[in-house]
Amino acid sequence: MTLAFKTAVLDLETTGFRSTDRVIEVGVVLLDENLAVEDTWQTLVQPDRDIDNSHVHGITASDLVGAPRFSGIAAELAALLDDRVLVAHNAPFDTRFLAAEFARLDIDLPAATAWSLCTRVLSRELLPGAPERLSECLTCVGVHNALPHAAVADAAATADLFRCLVTDHGARCDDVRPLPWPQPDLPAEPLRVRGRTETGHWFERLTASVPATGVAEVDSYRRLLRGALLDHHLSLSEIEQLVAEAETLGLSREEVMDIHLDYVRQLAVEAWADGVVTAAERTHLHDIAVQLAVSPTSVDELLAEPVYGEVEDYGLQPGDRVAFTGALTLGRDTWEQRARAAGLDVGGVTRGSVVLVAANPDSMSGKARKARDYGVPVVDETTFARMLSELIPVGEPEPEDTPDFSAVFPWLTSLGVQPAGPDDIAQAWLQRHRTVPLHELSPRLDPAEVPDSLPRTGTVVARWLNLYPRPLDASATQLADVPGFGRLRVHRTIVAVVHSALDAPPGDYLAMATEDIYLDDTEAGGGVAREVETLAEWLALTGTQPELPAEVPAAVRRALDTLAGDSYWSDPAADAIGRVRSEISRRIGSDPRDRDIYTGRIMGTRTLEEIGADHGVSRERIRQLETRLKRRLVEPDDTLHLVLDALPQRYGALAPVADLLRDLPALDTVLDVLAWLADAWEIRGDWFQRTGFDDDLAQALTDFADEFGVASLAAVADNLGVDKQVLAARLAGEVTVHGDHLLTRTRSAQDRAAALLAIEGEPLTGPSLVERLGEANPRTLYNAMGADPRIIRVGRDRWALAAWGLEEYSTLAEWIGQRVETGPVPLLRLLEEAQALGVAESSVRTYASSVEFQTVDGMVSRADEVQEIDADPDETPGLYRVNGDLHLLTTVTHDHLRGSGSGIPRGLAAALEVPVLEKKTLVSDLGDQTVSNGRSGATVGSIRRFLEAADIGEGERIWLQFTADGRFDVQRATPRRAGSGLAEVLNVTGLDTWFAPAEDALGRVNAAIGLDAGAPRRRTVSRFRHRRQDDIADLIADLITAL
Repeated sequence: MTLAFKTAVLDLETTGFRSTDRVIEVGVVLLDENLAVEDTWQTLVQPDRDIDNSHVHGITASDLVGAPRFSGIAAELAALLDDRVLVAHNAPFDTRFLAAEFARLDIDLPAATAWSLCTRVLSRELLPGAPERLSECLTCVGVHNALPHAAVADAAATADLFRCLVTDHGARCDDVRPLPWPQPDLPAEPLRVRGRTETGHWFERLTASVPATGVAEVDSYRRLLRGALLDHHLSLSEIEQLVAEAETLGLSREEVMDIHLDYVRQLAVEAWADGVVTAAERTHLHDIAVQLAVSPTSVDELLAEPVYGEVEDYGLQPGDRVAFTGALTLGRDTWEQRARAAGLDVGGVTRGSVVLVAANPDSMSGKARKARDYGVPVVDETTFARMLSELIPVGEPEPEDTPDFSAVFPWLTSLGVQPAGPDDIAQAWLQRHRTVPLHELSPRLDPAEVPDSLPRTGTVVARWLNLYPRPLDASATQLADVPGFGRLRVHRTIVAVVHSALDAPPGDYLAMATEDIYLDDTEAGGGVAREVETLAEWLALTGTQPELPAEVPAAVRRALDTLAGDSYWSDPAADAIGRVRSEISRRIGSDPRDRDIYTGRIMGTRTLEEIGADHGVSRERIRQLETRLKRRLVEPDDTLHLVLDALPQRYGALAPVADLLRDLPALDTVLDVLAWLADAWEIRGDWFQRTGFDDDLAQALTDFADEFGVASLAAVADNLGVDKQVLAARLAGEVTVHGDHLLTRTRSAQDRAAALLAIEGEPLTGPSLVERLGEANPRTLYNAMGADPRIIRVGRDRWALAAWGLEEYSTLAEWIGQRVETGPVPLLRLLEEAQALGVAESSVRTYASSVEFQTVDGMVSRADEVQEIDADPDETPGLYRVNGDLHLLTTVTHDHLRGSGSGIPRGLAAALEVPVLEKKTLVSDLGDQTVSNGRSGATVGSIRRFLEAADIGEGERIWLQFTADGRFDVQRATPRRAGSGLAEVLNVTGLDTWFAPAEDALGRVNAAIGLDAGAPRRRTVSRFRHRRQDDIADLIADLITAL
């Protein structure tokens, strides 16, 4: 059989069924008009979230490392589906997810029913036994699926099923049309197919073309490497991150190899720490060496005898911060309890976190991405269990005689702490004096000497000596600019210089620089005056200036007036912030490229390509400049840290940004860059908050919420250490604040209603709930509560929680029926009880004498038999018989489009032979349709899907069609238009949908209302008046008069 169009058979694998779930695999089989396979296409998709249903499709987070995001495949997928009808098994599911993914890219797809076919629906209609599951349908037609729940395999099996349905069972495909797919203008990403792995060592992917002339942030790479190997294994995502980090930092392959060798050397030191290298330790070190592309021979050399150097500490200590993510095997609560019991701090991911425990270390959850941004190691449960068992206890340190280094390095006195050794001294110098010549580390150093422990040969050293004949005239910053001097080599060099100073005898060399940098020198550095200013600035920034009594001596008053008139002392905080602004501007510099990078990239959202195009340079060049600018911006500075540390001291964990700008107006121009620099706090929208506050808040809301999602505002605020009124303002728009309670579940009206009932503790009326919840549509709220098992109706319009055990009220008829079940009940008692339920007396009296009940001598009981209601179809307004079928004319309303059921005349129910209190099911092309004949009237089910399929809108006239063979449909009627004569009669009745004015037109009208075609016109007028359609009767009467 040949179709009029080509098709694309599609199958999706997803992370679940909710609206928040994402697509993780796409499989497509393209068929031509003869249902022959033209091509197949498949790819995995990175969903950027956890995957907790791997047991269904077999796809794990590790499989998705390197997979494209949906935005990266959207253009190619749209081109495949273009001008084809889409076929899927359970097409509403696949098309819903497809539409949602494209909607995230700002591309809206039309209703899928017009351009998709569902083999599930076709199988249920055409195959014996009406199977629905794909496996059952395939068995029915004799097709085998070799790999269920793999997207391309399921798509291929569905294509075979579709072919059988069309060719062997006559499936109809004439009510759909191919869709011209919108073509998104998005960059493509390489596809990734399930089961395919890359070959070759990942180290080879480090580009050999990266220039070795830049300053490499080796410490950043080393931290990342150390965290990645916490579990002694490099996962795929960790390899990807190491490669990306090396490229971002401008590290050549040789520099990375040097870092890897240094890392393996440190592991060798650890292996020798207990004096013995076991076979297991040797094997473990060989495994790591292979992963790092380090020669095993080098490992053997390192293990041949003990070596000495830094020992990386992998252990946890009490007080360390840990976080958890994903569906953990033992459950997150269990792990958090164990961690807290061991003295660890459990919370969200911050820069201070020590480790993130994930169900899968390759997870792309929000916490995992944040951890990788902060350089926090991500490990699995097994690794964390080992670390927890080896928790390093915090004990009293053994007393040691710490040498006084200040005699050799006078500048150390300004630190306020005593360094532990040469490494600490080198690190302190790098943090505070990296722009000062190295010989000023100590008065014992000779600028012309190279430290004995450093090599004096080699290309890198030669470059250093060529640039600086007196080697120690170079600063750490200048040394880093020497080609080949990465961060690691700079650090080692300064450590060697420190050792050289310690080894030199006192008085060996006393050459001092003309500009003294010692911070404790009162003449050069400002001395006490500067320290007083620092204290004043801190007090002003933190808002802790002491309050003076109202009455002070005249001398003190004069001093205060003098200070108030001084540009500095009138506002020391503004001066400190001004110096921060100047320092940031100095670090940015005058290069227009750096300024654009700062405003457009660091503080904005511009791309590398955009800025590169503005300045006529490549994207890569802008990236290099951005890396260097960021490095300059994050350099330590006392004034910067003074302001960064003062803000959380003053405003705590949470405060409106407006409060900061009110108290410290000078912050207005630097707050964004300070937030970018800060580790301990962040700016989120209009709020200043502690880093990780969002995670802590989410956890607190979860911990303190009851089964209805109600949490105490005071308890949550106390847990977070913030003012409850400030917290309430922060939560506005996210959760509902009701008095001193937080309604944490606010996605649906019934969630909010259940929470409010739980707070009040007693039934509430519908209007009261509507008013308190601010619901715009009461009917929506009532419908939602009626469908929620947590909420019951206990009166005509009174609602309560089911947990309270009150009697449920459904309808007045059922309520009366329950009370007369065992025998007649006095009508007066029913009236009295109904009053408490909010039911009107007239309603009780009406129902007590309805088709189901009877009232005799003031006693209400069930009627002996249900009384049929006499209704004549021929006298039902708007109901006509055309060609043997019943047609009811009506106008589309908002309720129709909203999906509500519709009232119909009882005469129509009688014509369809639907008894009172019973239902009848009709068939249609869009599913079953139900007609009910209830106590208070007859109804037909929702017609929304029919209106959407026919693109019929509110205000249009339609026909509800009831055919003689038991089918139902909706058809557009002719629009109302002004006219006269017989044409006006036909248009008002809507019968001009089927026939035009002619000699026999009035006879056909007679037949449509149950009269003989030749009945006199007075009979026609009389029948329309009986149908309460006087306007039509008047039109026909006018025709008689005109004749």
